[in-house]
Amino acid sequence: MRQRHDDLLAAVDAERGRLASRRGALVGGAALAMAALARPAFAQEATPEADQAQPSAPDLAVERDFADDLDVLNYALTLEHLENAFYRDGVGLFDFGVDPFGNAISDYLLTIGQHEATHVATLTEVITGLGGTPVAEQAYDFSAAYADPAAFLQTAQALENVGVAAYDGAGAAISDPDLLTAAGTIVAVEALHASYLNVLNVELPAPRPFETPLSRDEVLEAAAPFLAAGAAGAAGDAAATDATAATAEADAATTVEADATVETDAAAADATVAADEAGVAVEETAEGDGAATDEPAETAADAAPGDAAATEAADAAEGISATVEAAVNDAAETDASPTP
Repeated sequence: MRQRHDDLLAAVDAERGRLASRRGALVGGAALAMAALARPAFAQEATPEADQAQPSAPDLAVERDFADDLDVLNYALTLEHLENAFYRDGVGLFDFGVDPFGNAISDYLLTIGQHEATHVATLTEVITGLGGTPVAEQAYDFSAAYADPAAFLQTAQALENVGVAAYDGAGAAISDPDLLTAAGTIVAVEALHASYLNVLNVELPAPRPFETPLSRDEVLEAAAPFLAAGAAGAAGDAAATDATAATAEADAATTVEADATVETDAAAADATVAADEAGVAVEETAEGDGAATDEPAETAADAAPGDAAATEAADAAEGISATVEAAVNDAAETDASPTP
Protein backbone atom coordinates (compact mmCIF):
# COMPACT_ATOMS: atom_id res chain seq x y z
CA MET A 1 0.00 0.00 0.00
CA ARG A 2 2.77 2.44 0.94
CA GLN A 3 4.76 1.95 -2.25
CA ARG A 4 1.60 2.32 -4.32
CA HIS A 5 0.81 5.61 -2.63
CA ASP A 6 4.35 6.98 -2.95
CA ASP A 7 4.69 6.03 -6.60
CA LEU A 8 1.34 7.57 -7.44
CA LEU A 9 2.43 10.89 -5.99
CA ALA A 10 5.65 10.71 -7.98
CA ALA A 11 3.75 10.08 -11.21
CA VAL A 12 1.47 13.04 -10.52
CA ASP A 13 4.46 15.28 -9.88
CA ALA A 14 6.12 14.13 -13.12
CA GLU A 15 2.94 14.89 -15.06
CA ARG A 16 2.72 18.30 -13.44
CA GLY A 17 6.31 19.00 -14.46
CA ARG A 18 5.60 17.94 -18.03
CA LEU A 19 2.61 20.24 -18.24
CA ALA A 20 4.54 23.11 -16.69
CA SER A 21 7.36 22.75 -19.22
CA ARG A 22 4.83 23.05 -22.04
CA ARG A 23 3.32 26.18 -20.60
CA GLY A 24 6.20 28.37 -19.51
CA ALA A 25 3.95 31.41 -19.55
CA LEU A 26 1.99 30.00 -16.60
CA VAL A 27 5.00 29.21 -14.44
CA GLY A 28 5.80 32.89 -13.94
CA GLY A 29 3.11 33.32 -11.30
CA ALA A 30 -0.50 34.19 -10.63
CA ALA A 31 -0.61 37.29 -12.81
CA LEU A 32 0.40 35.43 -15.95
CA ALA A 33 -1.89 32.55 -15.04
CA MET A 34 -4.90 34.79 -14.64
CA ALA A 35 -4.05 36.62 -17.83
CA ALA A 36 -3.92 33.32 -19.70
CA LEU A 37 -7.25 32.26 -18.19
CA ALA A 38 -8.89 35.48 -19.26
CA ARG A 39 -8.88 34.49 -22.93
CA PRO A 40 -10.40 31.41 -24.61
CA ALA A 41 -7.02 29.87 -25.30
CA PHE A 42 -8.50 26.38 -25.12
CA ALA A 43 -9.25 26.66 -28.85
CA GLN A 44 -5.68 27.32 -29.91
CA GLU A 45 -4.79 23.66 -30.63
CA ALA A 46 -8.09 22.67 -32.23
CA THR A 47 -6.74 22.13 -35.74
CA PRO A 48 -7.02 19.24 -38.21
CA GLU A 49 -3.25 18.84 -37.98
CA ALA A 50 -3.48 18.40 -34.22
CA ASP A 51 -6.22 15.81 -34.58
CA GLN A 52 -4.24 13.89 -37.20
CA ALA A 53 -1.26 13.81 -34.89
CA GLN A 54 -3.23 11.85 -32.28
CA PRO A 55 -3.34 8.04 -32.40
CA SER A 56 -6.52 6.51 -33.75
CA ALA A 57 -6.79 4.09 -30.85
CA PRO A 58 -5.06 3.67 -27.50
CA ASP A 59 -2.67 0.93 -26.56
CA LEU A 60 -4.82 -1.36 -24.41
CA ALA A 61 -2.04 -3.80 -23.53
CA VAL A 62 -1.96 -2.80 -19.88
CA GLU A 63 -0.48 -5.13 -17.29
CA ARG A 64 -3.22 -6.16 -14.85
CA ASP A 65 -1.15 -6.77 -11.76
CA PHE A 66 -3.89 -6.77 -9.14
CA ALA A 67 -4.60 -9.53 -6.64
CA ASP A 68 -8.37 -9.08 -6.65
CA ASP A 69 -11.17 -6.49 -6.74
CA LEU A 70 -10.27 -5.19 -3.27
CA ASP A 71 -6.74 -4.50 -4.48
CA VAL A 72 -8.13 -2.42 -7.36
CA LEU A 73 -10.49 -0.53 -5.06
CA ASN A 74 -7.69 0.33 -2.64
CA TYR A 75 -5.59 1.46 -5.59
CA ALA A 76 -8.39 3.86 -6.54
CA LEU A 77 -8.82 4.95 -2.93
CA THR A 78 -5.12 5.83 -2.76
CA LEU A 79 -5.61 8.36 -5.55
CA GLU A 80 -8.89 9.67 -4.14
CA HIS A 81 -7.28 10.30 -0.74
CA LEU A 82 -4.58 12.34 -2.42
CA GLU A 83 -7.02 14.37 -4.49
CA ASN A 84 -9.36 14.95 -1.58
CA ALA A 85 -6.57 16.22 0.68
CA PHE A 86 -5.20 18.42 -2.11
CA TYR A 87 -8.47 20.29 -2.69
CA ARG A 88 -9.61 20.27 0.93
CA ASP A 89 -6.44 21.93 2.21
CA GLY A 90 -5.55 24.16 -0.73
CA VAL A 91 -8.58 25.70 -2.42
CA GLY A 92 -9.07 28.32 0.29
CA LEU A 93 -5.49 29.56 0.03
CA PHE A 94 -5.99 31.61 -3.12
CA ASP A 95 -8.35 33.81 -5.03
CA PHE A 96 -8.31 32.10 -8.42
CA GLY A 97 -10.43 34.69 -10.15
CA VAL A 98 -12.85 33.65 -12.90
CA ASP A 99 -12.61 31.11 -15.68
CA PRO A 100 -13.00 31.91 -19.42
CA PHE A 101 -16.77 31.56 -18.99
CA GLY A 102 -17.04 34.10 -16.17
CA ASN A 103 -17.46 31.57 -13.34
CA ALA A 104 -15.64 31.80 -10.03
CA ILE A 105 -12.90 29.19 -10.23
CA SER A 106 -12.80 28.68 -6.47
CA ASP A 107 -16.46 27.67 -6.45
CA TYR A 108 -15.85 25.02 -9.08
CA LEU A 109 -12.71 23.79 -7.32
CA LEU A 110 -14.71 23.45 -4.10
CA THR A 111 -17.26 21.35 -5.97
CA ILE A 112 -14.50 19.15 -7.39
CA GLY A 113 -13.12 18.75 -3.88
CA GLN A 114 -16.53 17.69 -2.61
CA HIS A 115 -16.68 15.07 -5.36
CA GLU A 116 -13.32 13.67 -4.25
CA ALA A 117 -14.46 13.53 -0.62
CA THR A 118 -17.56 11.61 -1.71
CA HIS A 119 -15.40 9.20 -3.71
CA VAL A 120 -13.25 8.57 -0.62
CA ALA A 121 -16.29 7.91 1.57
CA THR A 122 -17.92 5.63 -1.00
CA LEU A 123 -14.81 3.57 -1.75
CA THR A 124 -14.08 3.22 1.95
CA GLU A 125 -17.60 1.96 2.59
CA VAL A 126 -17.50 -0.49 -0.31
CA ILE A 127 -14.10 -1.90 0.66
CA THR A 128 -15.22 -2.32 4.27
CA GLY A 129 -18.49 -3.93 3.15
CA LEU A 130 -16.52 -6.47 1.11
CA GLY A 131 -14.48 -7.42 4.15
CA GLY A 132 -11.35 -5.47 3.18
CA THR A 133 -9.26 -2.89 4.98
CA PRO A 134 -9.38 0.55 3.31
CA VAL A 135 -6.02 2.21 2.82
CA ALA A 136 -5.74 5.27 5.07
CA GLU A 137 -5.04 8.85 4.06
CA GLN A 138 -1.38 9.75 4.46
CA ALA A 139 0.41 12.97 5.40
CA TYR A 140 1.23 15.06 2.33
CA ASP A 141 3.58 17.91 1.53
CA PHE A 142 1.89 20.14 -1.01
CA SER A 143 4.17 23.12 -0.37
CA ALA A 144 5.33 23.33 -3.99
CA ALA A 145 1.81 22.87 -5.34
CA TYR A 146 0.54 25.57 -2.97
CA ALA A 147 3.22 28.06 -4.02
CA ASP A 148 0.79 30.09 -6.13
CA PRO A 149 -2.50 29.70 -8.04
CA ALA A 150 -0.74 28.60 -11.22
CA ALA A 151 1.13 25.81 -9.44
CA PHE A 152 -2.08 24.73 -7.76
CA LEU A 153 -4.00 24.54 -11.05
CA GLN A 154 -1.18 22.69 -12.82
CA THR A 155 -1.04 20.12 -10.01
CA ALA A 156 -4.81 19.74 -10.05
CA GLN A 157 -4.73 19.13 -13.79
CA ALA A 158 -2.02 16.51 -13.42
CA LEU A 159 -3.90 14.79 -10.59
CA GLU A 160 -7.13 14.52 -12.56
CA ASN A 161 -5.57 13.38 -15.84
CA VAL A 162 -3.37 10.77 -14.17
CA GLY A 163 -6.41 9.63 -12.18
CA VAL A 164 -8.48 9.06 -15.33
CA ALA A 165 -5.69 7.05 -16.98
CA ALA A 166 -5.21 5.05 -13.77
CA TYR A 167 -8.91 4.11 -13.59
CA ASP A 168 -8.88 3.15 -17.25
CA GLY A 169 -5.84 0.97 -16.76
CA ALA A 170 -7.22 -0.81 -13.70
CA GLY A 171 -10.78 -1.29 -14.94
CA ALA A 172 -10.06 -4.50 -16.82
CA ALA A 173 -8.81 -6.11 -13.60
CA ILE A 174 -12.21 -5.77 -11.89
CA SER A 175 -14.13 -9.05 -12.02
CA ASP A 176 -17.42 -7.95 -10.42
CA PRO A 177 -19.63 -6.26 -13.07
CA ASP A 178 -21.33 -4.09 -10.44
CA LEU A 179 -18.00 -2.80 -9.17
CA LEU A 180 -16.87 -2.16 -12.73
CA THR A 181 -19.98 -0.06 -13.35
CA ALA A 182 -19.40 1.84 -10.10
CA ALA A 183 -15.79 2.54 -11.10
CA GLY A 184 -17.05 3.78 -14.46
CA THR A 185 -19.32 6.31 -12.77
CA ILE A 186 -16.33 7.66 -10.84
CA VAL A 187 -13.89 7.85 -13.75
CA ALA A 188 -16.49 9.68 -15.86
CA VAL A 189 -16.66 12.44 -13.25
CA GLU A 190 -12.86 12.50 -12.95
CA ALA A 191 -12.70 13.02 -16.72
CA LEU A 192 -15.02 16.02 -16.39
CA HIS A 193 -12.72 17.44 -13.73
CA ALA A 194 -9.73 16.89 -16.01
CA SER A 195 -11.45 18.65 -18.92
CA TYR A 196 -12.24 21.73 -16.84
CA LEU A 197 -8.71 21.89 -15.46
CA ASN A 198 -7.31 21.46 -18.96
CA VAL A 199 -9.23 24.58 -19.92
CA LEU A 200 -7.96 26.49 -16.89
CA ASN A 201 -4.42 25.53 -17.89
CA VAL A 202 -4.95 26.70 -21.47
CA GLU A 203 -5.27 23.32 -23.11
CA LEU A 204 -7.99 21.58 -25.04
CA PRO A 205 -10.62 20.14 -22.72
CA ALA A 206 -10.43 16.83 -24.62
CA PRO A 207 -7.08 16.84 -26.42
CA ARG A 208 -7.29 13.25 -27.72
CA PRO A 209 -10.03 11.05 -29.22
CA PHE A 210 -9.01 8.22 -26.87
CA GLU A 211 -7.64 8.15 -23.36
CA THR A 212 -4.49 6.09 -22.93
CA PRO A 213 -4.80 3.73 -19.94
CA LEU A 214 -1.85 3.48 -17.61
CA SER A 215 -0.70 0.40 -15.75
CA ARG A 216 -0.11 0.48 -12.03
CA ASP A 217 3.65 0.46 -12.60
CA GLU A 218 3.33 3.44 -14.94
CA VAL A 219 1.25 5.37 -12.44
CA LEU A 220 3.26 4.31 -9.41
CA GLU A 221 6.81 4.77 -10.59
CA ALA A 222 8.97 6.95 -8.38
CA ALA A 223 9.51 8.48 -4.95
CA ALA A 224 6.76 10.79 -3.73
CA PRO A 225 7.65 14.51 -3.64
CA PHE A 226 4.32 15.27 -1.99
CA LEU A 227 4.89 12.86 0.88
CA ALA A 228 5.38 14.65 4.20
CA ALA A 229 8.42 13.82 6.32
CA GLY A 230 7.69 11.03 8.75
CA ALA A 231 4.70 9.76 6.82
CA ALA A 232 6.71 6.93 5.35
CA GLY A 233 7.57 5.69 8.81
CA ALA A 234 3.97 5.95 9.93
CA ALA A 235 2.82 4.12 6.85
CA GLY A 236 5.46 1.47 7.41
CA ASP A 237 4.23 1.06 10.95
CA ALA A 238 0.67 0.74 9.68
CA ALA A 239 1.75 -1.88 7.16
CA ALA A 240 3.63 -3.73 9.89
CA THR A 241 0.55 -3.54 12.08
CA ASP A 242 -1.55 -5.00 9.28
CA ALA A 243 0.99 -7.79 8.78
CA THR A 244 1.06 -8.48 12.51
CA ALA A 245 -2.72 -8.57 12.62
CA ALA A 246 -2.80 -10.96 9.68
CA THR A 247 -0.24 -13.19 11.41
CA ALA A 248 -2.23 -13.07 14.64
CA GLU A 249 -5.37 -14.05 12.76
CA ALA A 250 -3.53 -16.96 11.14
CA ASP A 251 -2.17 -18.05 14.52
CA ALA A 252 -5.64 -17.80 16.04
CA ALA A 253 -7.05 -19.89 13.22
CA THR A 254 -4.32 -22.47 13.79
CA THR A 255 -5.08 -22.49 17.52
CA VAL A 256 -8.78 -22.95 16.88
CA GLU A 257 -8.00 -25.80 14.49
CA ALA A 258 -5.70 -27.40 17.07
CA ASP A 259 -8.35 -27.03 19.78
CA ALA A 260 -10.88 -28.62 17.48
CA THR A 261 -8.49 -31.50 16.85
CA VAL A 262 -7.95 -31.97 20.60
CA GLU A 263 -11.69 -31.89 21.22
CA THR A 264 -12.21 -34.39 18.41
CA ASP A 265 -9.53 -36.69 19.82
CA ALA A 266 -11.03 -36.40 23.31
CA ALA A 267 -14.48 -37.18 21.95
CA ALA A 268 -13.07 -40.20 20.13
CA ALA A 269 -11.36 -41.38 23.32
CA ASP A 270 -14.59 -40.94 25.28
CA ALA A 271 -16.43 -42.91 22.65
CA THR A 272 -13.84 -45.69 22.86
CA VAL A 273 -14.13 -45.85 26.65
CA ALA A 274 -17.91 -45.89 26.41
CA ALA A 275 -17.72 -48.68 23.87
CA ASP A 276 -15.37 -50.69 26.11
CA GLU A 277 -17.64 -50.19 29.10
CA ALA A 278 -20.63 -51.25 27.06
CA GLY A 279 -18.73 -54.38 25.96
CA VAL A 280 -17.90 -55.27 29.58
CA ALA A 281 -21.52 -54.79 30.60
CA VAL A 282 -22.64 -57.05 27.80
CA GLU A 283 -20.17 -59.74 28.88
CA GLU A 284 -21.26 -59.50 32.53
CA THR A 285 -24.88 -59.77 31.50
CA ALA A 286 -24.11 -62.82 29.40
CA GLU A 287 -22.26 -64.45 32.31
CA GLY A 288 -25.17 -63.69 34.65
CA ASP A 289 -27.62 -65.24 32.25
CA GLY A 290 -25.38 -68.31 31.99
CA ALA A 291 -25.16 -68.61 35.78
CA ALA A 292 -28.90 -68.30 36.11
CA THR A 293 -29.34 -71.03 33.53
CA ASP A 294 -26.82 -73.33 35.22
CA GLU A 295 -28.27 -72.85 38.72
CA PRO A 296 -31.63 -74.61 38.13
CA ALA A 297 -29.70 -77.46 36.49
CA GLU A 298 -27.47 -77.77 39.51
CA THR A 299 -30.51 -77.68 41.85
CA ALA A 300 -32.19 -80.50 39.94
CA ALA A 301 -29.01 -82.53 40.02
CA ASP A 302 -28.64 -81.95 43.75
CA ALA A 303 -32.29 -82.94 44.29
CA ALA A 304 -32.00 -86.17 42.30
CA PRO A 305 -30.19 -88.26 45.03
CA GLY A 306 -32.74 -87.25 47.68
CA ASP A 307 -35.60 -88.22 45.51
CA ALA A 308 -34.09 -91.65 44.88
CA ALA A 309 -33.60 -92.29 48.64
CA ALA A 310 -37.19 -91.36 49.33
CA THR A 311 -38.34 -93.71 46.64
CA GLU A 312 -36.27 -96.51 48.09
CA ALA A 313 -37.70 -95.88 51.61
CA ALA A 314 -41.21 -95.91 50.27
CA ASP A 315 -40.59 -99.18 48.48
CA ALA A 316 -39.19 -100.70 51.67
CA ALA A 317 -42.17 -99.54 53.67
CA GLU A 318 -44.50 -100.98 51.13
CA GLY A 319 -42.62 -104.33 51.37
CA ILE A 320 -42.82 -104.39 55.17
CA SER A 321 -46.51 -103.61 55.05
CA ALA A 322 -47.09 -106.44 52.62
CA THR A 323 -45.17 -108.84 54.82
CA VAL A 324 -47.10 -107.85 57.94
CA GLU A 325 -50.37 -108.07 56.09
CA ALA A 326 -49.47 -111.57 54.90
CA ALA A 327 -48.55 -112.67 58.39
CA VAL A 328 -51.83 -111.39 59.81
CA ASN A 329 -53.79 -113.17 57.15
CA ASP A 330 -51.94 -116.38 57.85
CA ALA A 331 -52.69 -116.09 61.54
CA ALA A 332 -56.31 -115.52 60.92
CA GLU A 333 -56.54 -118.48 58.68
CA THR A 334 -54.83 -120.61 61.33
CA ASP A 335 -57.33 -119.53 64.01
CA ALA A 336 -60.22 -120.36 61.75
CA SER A 337 -59.05 -123.88 61.03
CA PRO A 338 -60.79 -126.75 63.16
CA THR A 339 -58.80 -128.24 65.94
CA PRO A 340 -58.00 -131.88 65.32
